[in-house]
Amino acid sequence: MSTENLIELVEIHPSIWNKSCEQYKDRYEKEKAWIEIARRIFQDWDTLGKKERNKKCKLKVPNNYKVDALKKKWKNIKDSLRKYLDTRSGDAAKKKKYVHLEALSFLC
Repeated sequence: MSTENLIELVEIHPSIWNKSCEQYKDRYEKEKAWIEIARRIFQDWDTLGKKERNKKCKLKVPNNYKVDALKKKWKNIKDSLRKYLDTRSGDAAKKKKYVHLEALSFLC
């Protein structure tokens, strides 16, 4: 799973990121969205039991995540964007463009 892939999948689920979306405050809708993302990332998601899904997370392999790990990765992506946007122009001599800035333009 690539970061770009996760960003694309999150973008099509506004209940995760859009505060003006009606479902944004609905935890059940958010969880459904995350499960849908997990299904798209892992083709075998529906065939795995809870134990196997958790096992995927415990393996320290980058392509193996469960829903909580996907949420954590998304939070790290958002936090990195926020840190980039909060850096004032005078704070760094040469401010590098954030690698996922264009992909995350829907958040700005």
